[in-house]
Amino acid sequence: MSDVMLGPAGRRALPAAALVPVALLAAAGFAFARGLDPGPRTVLKALGVLPLAALAAVRRDAPGAPLLATSLLAHSVGDVLLETGPLLAGMAAFGIGHLGYARLFSGLRRSWDEAGAGAKVRLGLLALAGALLLAHLAPRLEGAFAFAVPIYALLLLAMAMLAQVTRRGAPWVAGGAFLFVLSDALLALDLFSGPLPGSRELVWPIYWSAQAAITLGWLGRAR
Repeated sequence: MSDVMLGPAGRRALPAAALVPVALLAAAGFAFARGLDPGPRTVLKALGVLPLAALAAVRRDAPGAPLLATSLLAHSVGDVLLETGPLLAGMAAFGIGHLGYARLFSGLRRSWDEAGAGAKVRLGLLALAGALLLAHLAPRLEGAFAFAVPIYALLLLAMAMLAQVTRRGAPWVAGGAFLFVLSDALLALDLFSGPLPGSRELVWPIYWSAQAAITLGWLGRAR
């Protein structure tokens, strides 16, 4: 295809389109290369989400794209800190990312009257699941985690609930937020209660699928 046919916008789109396969390959590498040293594994984990942040950064035609990119970057920092740093620092980075997502989704949210029955059912399920999980974890949380985990859970649930009523990216954004809650619930059980059988291997692919669904769902309606 010639440059005349492709045009400047088309030439910019080609490298941007390659960011998703790069993220997918890195995410798959992190999931399957468990025998690698911590350093290379951490790099692979970071590269699972960073290309999605870069994709959002270059898609200026989508509303809120810079905020989406910033939120993804914060989550990527959290991914690295979960491997290398204190758990509380990783939780803080993810909390910042959730605040960014919540602000993004609330900017185009539907009112309660506009939200359909399906969205209202999902909101109820999220509230119920959050309450049950916190009730299960509360007696097992000690020290700073007794405060940090409930605060983090509220940020996560607020983000996921706003995703159910945002006007943009349906059904991918809403579904991605649900997956995010699921991955964090499995991780919380693993860290503070004891993992469900086989859940440890599911946390990363569910989490990455959540990030990809939110990112591509939000950007997908951009011209």
